Amino acid sequence: MAVADLDQDGALDLAIRSVARKKMTYFHNQAATNQAGTGAHFARVDLVGTASNRDAVGAVVRIAAGGGRQMRLRAAGSGFQAQSEGTLHFGLAGAERIDELTVLWPSGRREAFTDLPADHLLRIVEGEGKVTAVPMPGRPDRPATGAAAPAAPRPLRARTPEGAEWRPRPGRPLLVSFWASWCLPCKAEVPVLGKLHEKLTGIGIDVIGISFEPDAAAARGFIARNRPRYPVALAAAQDVAPLLEAAFGDGTVPMPAAVLLDGKGAIVRVFTGALSAAAVEEAARSLSR
Repeated sequence: MAVADLDQDGALDLAIRSVARKKMTYFHNQAATNQAGTGAHFARVDLVGTASNRDAVGAVVRIAAGGGRQMRLRAAGSGFQAQSEGTLHFGLAGAERIDELTVLWPSGRREAFTDLPADHLLRIVEGEGKVTAVPMPGRPDRPATGAAAPAAPRPLRARTPEGAEWRPRPGRPLLVSFWASWCLPCKAEVPVLGKLHEKLTGIGIDVIGISFEPDAAAARGFIARNRPRYPVALAAAQDVAPLLEAAFGDGTVPMPAAVLLDGKGAIVRVFTGALSAAAVEEAARSLSR
């Protein structure tokens, strides 16, 4: 079993390999989705050694937040035929800030930092004396940027599986679902999107599923096996890059993911992880009023 935040939403997921059955099972932790807005916070710490070893194995991180203290050891790994992520994860409950974070590096160097934000990936390079706070791209309560996306001269464009050109209809709000043939949660999302397509079309909102993976044959195989009841298209990475950058910042797309655009192409809301039909419908209703 490996533990990691696979969709980068601040909740740890599980990947379990059954050796006898030759099967890999992915357990998606939906705690972040369920707790969005309820005051549950976290911090993730990524260490880079310089005088110490590159992975900072042996480093000790201590955090003081919300009146409590926690400690994590950066280990080389543990478990049987599995390797969990090296990023250190801290649950902070109701604490919105970190009062103090200290790192004792394997080299013997000690660094301390104060007043850091929760709900971020905190990157620390040994000896630089600073913390880089990176927003989590998969955070379900991440506010919409409101940035126009995509902007000319590179509008959102794709091609149908048959090769015909596809472009969004002018003036129509659009739910764009990004998927890939290797993404198991994307397969489970197909019937959800099918039902959303029926509901949203009735209130003037289009739905499109777009894959930008380079293996077009694999993408077409996914379509043939799962038979989505909504439009799907294939795109080159550069054709969807402006939208991905506007929606996810650093370009990391935690599959599955979806973006709701208004009739002018501005981002209304970003959805990551297992798609909640109720959340999409609630956001869509505000556009149809």
